[in-house]
Amino acid sequence: MKKFTIFTVILTIVVVVVLAELMAKDYIPGFSTDKNVAAEGENMKLTLPDSLDSKRSIATNVLGSDGMDFNKLGADNTVLPTVEEVESPIALPVLDEDGADFLDPDNFTDPKNVTTQSPTQTTNTSGVKDFEDENSTPTVSANVYLREEQIKSAGFTGGYLEDEPLDGRLFKTIDISDLEDAEVTKTDIRTIDEILAKVYIFKIGISSSANDVYLNLKLKASQGLNVKLNETNEFGSASFFINDPVRSETAFLIVRISGLVYGFSYPKTYHSQVKNLIQLISWELG
Repeated sequence: MKKFTIFTVILTIVVVVVLAELMAKDYIPGFSTDKNVAAEGENMKLTLPDSLDSKRSIATNVLGSDGMDFNKLGADNTVLPTVEEVESPIALPVLDEDGADFLDPDNFTDPKNVTTQSPTQTTNTSGVKDFEDENSTPTVSANVYLREEQIKSAGFTGGYLEDEPLDGRLFKTIDISDLEDAEVTKTDIRTIDEILAKVYIFKIGISSSANDVYLNLKLKASQGLNVKLNETNEFGSASFFINDPVRSETAFLIVRISGLVYGFSYPKTYHSQVKNLIQLISWELG
């Protein structure tokens, strides 16, 4: 009887030890030594550790709320703008039929084709009375022997210079097409609404002289019908007026100044301004 009791005690101890070992290694379903694993009937419910709590992991910081741009799992929480929100002059790549991206050429502007239009000054010459009775299209003058500073100082307030094509005649009546070794320009002193005066400038070549051209013009002018010359020598080194009875309100004046010869035609009402202009030119040329 004692032997059976001893055997029973030993067997009980062995069974308890084995059961304890199996329970320690989670070999028996329904039992667990982990405080986070609980048995509910035949189903098992897993309770995550606090560090992996799903509610805490899902909760993220709002960007800028606490000065950090990362959530608790370390992911970048920066919100990127959508394509519609991007405002950029750079064209975004689009996908073709094969899935490859390419740049849409319609989204670009060739800078070579971009043109800018600058405002230009236009002069309305229609209806402007020409005292020499000639219709022409003048261009802006760049004559170094007659400048806008001079005409404004002479009293042509608001006036400016424009070149006028020369038709081979002086004052429309004197033929100078055969004049040798002299370059002739014709310039208008005018405003938008009125031609104030016209200036012919004879630039003399090396094979001739200003006096030769002056005498030649004097001879040609004297051959006109009903034309009278009045050589007063009032201006420059020498000068004479041409009196044309057909155009009695217009003055025609030839002046030799230094190595140049000037011809002036103007309404007689502007005689004072022309006189001042000749004086300014004479002072400058010496």
